[in-house]
Amino acid sequence: MKTTALAKEVTHPLRLDAVRALAAWPDESAILALLDLAAAPSADGVVRGLCLRGVARLARESGAAAAERARWLERAMGMGAPPDIRRDLISAAAGLRHPTALRLIEAALGDADVASEAATAVARAVLGETPDPKRTLTAEEARLLKRAESLMPDGDLRRRVREALTPAR
Repeated sequence: MKTTALAKEVTHPLRLDAVRALAAWPDESAILALLDLAAAPSADGVVRGLCLRGVARLARESGAAAAERARWLERAMGMGAPPDIRRDLISAAAGLRHPTALRLIEAALGDADVASEAATAVARAVLGETPDPKRTLTAEEARLLKRAESLMPDGDLRRRVREALTPAR
């Protein structure tokens, strides 16, 4: 029996093993199956969690276009996952530096359970991992960083946000 088909068999004793195998799949070819399994009415919290963590990992590691990976994450975020999984999806979105990913992260700024992580993700998505003193923020980026700054923990990243916003203030 094919892994995807086995994962869909609700009563099969190896179902969780099949879901785990799909979540650990080495490439993005498992993404749509993971999203479909997570969205299925038969998916319990364990199956949904495994699937969505697999989506987050594959979205980080995939060579697919950022727009496509952002769409995967956007679909996953709409599935009512618990905060720990939403944090994982937000973190994956931060590395994409794509408008859809930024919208997903911005929406999470209003979610008290994940607001701090979303604020950090905004900074990572806008500023990148290493400072670029020559980079000029767009008006939208400045708006997002201002919104995120108050939700961020003190530290190097918050200092970088303040420095980036200094000309925009």
